[in-house]
Amino acid sequence: MERLKKMGLRRSFFAVSVLCMAAALLLTYGIYQFCAKLYDRYPHYGIAITPDGVVTVLEEPTPEQERIMKCINRIQLLAVLIIPVSGLGLAGILFYHLKLKEPIAILKESTERLRMHQLDFTIPEVSADELGQVCAAFETMRAELLHTNQELWRQAEERRRLNAAFAHDMRNPVTVLKGYVDLLEHYVPERRISPEKELEIIGMLRGQIQRLG
Repeated sequence: MERLKKMGLRRSFFAVSVLCMAAALLLTYGIYQFCAKLYDRYPHYGIAITPDGVVTVLEEPTPEQERIMKCINRIQLLAVLIIPVSGLGLAGILFYHLKLKEPIAILKESTERLRMHQLDFTIPEVSADELGQVCAAFETMRAELLHTNQELWRQAEERRRLNAAFAHDMRNPVTVLKGYVDLLEHYVPERRISPEKELEIIGMLRGQIQRLG
């Protein structure tokens, strides 16, 4: 079995098919010979001629014996038809369980976990055949996706820190400007420019502060 697991899919399928067909043909031959010997135990119609030329009339079988002989013939025919086909079916079942069942189940489970964005798992090494190579390729893809997601998460965290730092650096000068504007509005002791011009300047300052905010 271990040797079959190490073979490629085509070679292993050929080997399993040959073994199953050989076993089926041997079984068919055994059943056929057993039925033939059993059939010869019953009397037959006709005559028998010995090497000496003596002619002997064979005993006729009874109706019960005829029914048994017909059943034996049917068994021989069914064995020839059914057992080789069953051997092929058995070869397919064995090939599926030995070579296909485990990697297909692993690939289905891995696909479902990848679809749900779960990357914290490992795809085991199944065999050295074609499906084993597919599983290895899935494992490589999973590792690359995990690395990419970790890199994207790191970049997102870096952007978040940069945005927070930028917002903090912008908040301080905006706050200072607001304080100075309030001083200009309420605590200017003497006016060297016209009130209209002062209001215009203050309005421009507030506009720029809002724009910065």
